[in-house]
Amino acid sequence: MWWIREILQKNKSHRPQLINISTSRNIEWSGIFVTNSPSFNIWCGDVENVYMHDFEIYTDLWGILDIFKLFGSRLDTEMVQFAGIDIELPTFPLNTDAIDFTGRNATFRNIKITNFDDVVVPKPARKGNKYGNCTSDVLVEDCEVYFSTGMAIGSVPPNPNHNCINGVTYRNIEFHYPFKAIYIKTNPIHIKNKGNESGEIANIKYENIKINYPIWWGVYIGPQQ
Repeated sequence: MWWIREILQKNKSHRPQLINISTSRNIEWSGIFVTNSPSFNIWCGDVENVYMHDFEIYTDLWGILDIFKLFGSRLDTEMVQFAGIDIELPTFPLNTDAIDFTGRNATFRNIKITNFDDVVVPKPARKGNKYGNCTSDVLVEDCEVYFSTGMAIGSVPPNPNHNCINGVTYRNIEFHYPFKAIYIKTNPIHIKNKGNESGEIANIKYENIKINYPIWWGVYIGPQQ
């Protein structure tokens, strides 16, 4: 119902994140089923020493389709072929990122994710953060992903305090019907004071990535869409 109220502009508070962990360190998360977040599923902002492993994040796409049809609301969809059968899929719900992360020294392992936005997403850190001026030393491995817009980096717009992501590895990831799978997002459109702002994306590795039937692009590198 959060989605319906948002579109009908009746939710003044907008959609909240389901789990928000900020300015913290030494975090372990495991064995919890995370489902149907109104917005981002898990947000970790300015954190250090994170180990998230062996759990599932699930967005009930079919339930959302039914709710929209019940209320007569318009919903953008796309026809895809699944096991030889044409199926109507929503290009929605957006902003259901699985895990967004800024900080350093994080491992995300053995997670099953079904959603329609980014999966495990390092976001840029900058000068002034408590736990590092650059999001770094991030490992994401042994994950299975359904739909989504990919294991993404960023976006990274220029910033006076130097937005930075440096040192991320994705490995042993299997995608099923992603809209995007490998997705690196620059964001130059946010430049306000040319010459006074900067951003950095460096040392990003994708290793042993299996992409089954991408709907739009298997690999997309460029400005955020």
